[in-house]
Amino acid sequence: MYRLRHILKVFSFSLLVFGLCPQLLHAQSMQELRHSAELGNAEAQFALGDCYFHGNGVEQNYAEAEMWYRRATAQWYALAKMRRDALNLKSEASFSGNWSQFLLSHLKYPDKALNENVQGTVMVEFIVETDGSVSDVKVLRSVSKECDDEAVRVVKLGKWGPAVDNNDQKVRTRFLQPITFRLEE
Repeated sequence: MYRLRHILKVFSFSLLVFGLCPQLLHAQSMQELRHSAELGNAEAQFALGDCYFHGNGVEQNYAEAEMWYRRATAQWYALAKMRRDALNLKSEASFSGNWSQFLLSHLKYPDKALNENVQGTVMVEFIVETDGSVSDVKVLRSVSKECDDEAVRVVKLGKWGPAVDNNDQKVRTRFLQPITFRLEE
């Protein structure tokens, strides 16, 4: 159980692309989700891990959750490495500091979303410029207008480190950041 908590803590904000399993299941049955996960779809693997962790649609099983989280994590690392290699990057753009702590301090749950029990993950795409500033911010996956606006606001507030290419030059790159809005039970 400790290892599972550690994995969730380390990857909580960077990997919660499909944080709530029921939201993904509106379009897929559990069988389709499992099939997609077994074929190597990292998003489906993470969603299935979430289902097992929370007992949504399946019996709660922490060992099964950990296995699916690990598979998803391995897939994402492989994809990130392929992207970095294809772009000849020495390092990707990244948040300067502790992203989880920054979100805890600056992310405000919108009142309307709170009152309506709106939850989910906003997927924000943006450009990290060579000076670390953010431009061209777009919401790729919406939760609600209020949550989307808050996610965009927080991304623009943060201090980002630019990507560095293999010639040690700072380069502008596109960045994808999930921001999860989840109410405590």
